[in-house]
Amino acid sequence: MVFSRLYRLLYLLLLIPAVAAYAKPPMPASAQKHDRHAPIDITSDRLDVFQAENRAVFSGHVVAIQAEDRLKADEMVVHYRKQDEQEQAKTAAPDKKTPDANPMNAGAITKIDTKGNVFLSTPAETASGDWGDYDVDAQVVHLNDHVVLTRGPNVLKGDHLVYNLDTCKSVVTSDAGTAAPGGAPATGKQRVHALFIPEKGDKPKETQPQPSATPPSSPQPPAAQPQS
Repeated sequence: MVFSRLYRLLYLLLLIPAVAAYAKPPMPASAQKHDRHAPIDITSDRLDVFQAENRAVFSGHVVAIQAEDRLKADEMVVHYRKQDEQEQAKTAAPDKKTPDANPMNAGAITKIDTKGNVFLSTPAETASGDWGDYDVDAQVVHLNDHVVLTRGPNVLKGDHLVYNLDTCKSVVTSDAGTAAPGGAPATGKQRVHALFIPEKGDKPKETQPQPSATPPSSPQPPAAQPQS
């Protein structure tokens, strides 16, 4: 009965063409808290810094790691605060832990734009898309186009993903049925598609044959044949 009700609920979820919220079972305590103050470590094949524009462009096998979360892409554009803005933040909140004026500190980075083979992995799940961004201030990751969100054996597919690192809430949406600008026909992209695999319970024990309570009868000697 429990599984049948669950399947009916999932069926209703799949009827919604534009949005699906990814419901998750409780996570281990170690995976529930995202450390937003952890430094962001970025590696790449090339780095171009545009100091006047307060941005740095990482290209070629880019990997950004913050605590237990990892973000990969072909290219990342890091936007960071000016040094005087970081100093003002320290003055406004002197008791608050504020990182030094360094563009690679998590407190200095405001946003990371990602492009090309974007892949996000957390202790609980993984997600991929063609492009997106990481809003560091809001702790929200956006992925767009050919989005795939995976948690264990469960998979969600759509056109857009909004993933909150603080709450671990994810929302997948679709452009299917949405008219293009100027009244053009719908884009024809996929609707949100979800595949949920129920957990397998313990296999029922095989029934062993039980011995009969009545002992088998002893064989009888053959009847004597009459003599002629």
